[in-house]
Amino acid sequence: MTSERDRVYSPTDIQELLGIDSSTLRKYAILLEKNGYHFLKNERGHRGYFDKDVVTLRKLLEFSKQPDMTLERSAKAVMAWVSEEDITVTVPTEAPLQPTDERYNDMIERLIRLEEHNKRQESFNQELLHQLQKQQQYIQESLERRDKTLMETVREIQETKLLTAATQQKRWWQFWK
Repeated sequence: MTSERDRVYSPTDIQELLGIDSSTLRKYAILLEKNGYHFLKNERGHRGYFDKDVVTLRKLLEFSKQPDMTLERSAKAVMAWVSEEDITVTVPTEAPLQPTDERYNDMIERLIRLEEHNKRQESFNQELLHQLQKQQQYIQESLERRDKTLMETVREIQETKLLTAATQQKRWWQFWK
C-alpha cells in the first residue's frame, strides 16, 4: 500500500504547485542536479517528484527571491540546507526563511566565504600559470643561447682546423722546396 508520503508527483503536478512552467522546472531540476541533488528518474530519464523534492524546489524559489541571490547561489544555499535538514519534512507548508533568519544569514556568509575562497584560488592559479609561462620562456631562451653559443664554438673550431690545415700545407710545400 502506498502512503501519501510515498506519492510521486508528475512534472505537471509540480508546475501547478509551484506556479512555474515546464522549462523553468526543468532548468531548476538540472541546476539542483548539477549541485548534487538527486531526483527520482525512470528508465527513460523522466523525473518524478516526492514531497521532499517539492520542499527543495520551494526553497530554491524562496532563496532566489532574496536580494543578492543568483540562481546558482540559491542552488548552493538549498544544497547546504538539504544537507543540514536531510529533507525529512513531508509537509511542504514550512514557513519560508526570512532574511533575518539565522540559518539564512549563516548560509549567505558561507556562500560569500566560498566565493571569496574561489576568487583567491583563481588568482593563485593565474599567478602560478604566469610564473610557469615565465619559467618556460626563460628555459626556451636559455636553450636558444646555449645552442647559438655551441654553434659559434663549432664554427670557430672548424675555422681553426681549416687555418691549421692551410698553414700545415704551406709548411709542407715550403719544406719540400
